[in-house]
Amino acid sequence: MAKRKNSVIRRVLLLAVCVYLLYSLGDLQHQLIKQRKELYEKIEERNTLKYEVEEYLNLLENGDDAELIEKAARERLGYSFSDEQIFEEAR
Repeated sequence: MAKRKNSVIRRVLLLAVCVYLLYSLGDLQHQLIKQRKELYEKIEERNTLKYEVEEYLNLLENGDDAELIEKAARERLGYSFSDEQIFEEAR
């Protein structure tokens, strides 16, 4: 009788450990997916900023002051020409 009781207790403990390990594995996988998504967002943001910096450097090196002033007025202040139509990208 004692052996049978001991065997049942071992099986229940083994089942509990397996359930805990499966739960932990699922939680770790969820965290990994979330962090990968954040990583891809940061990489995309970095690439966008890198492109903007290169564009500004090209303007400083090759462009004239009028182009630089026009670009700054458009981006920072939202200015545009009176006969110009501006389309914004919806996200």
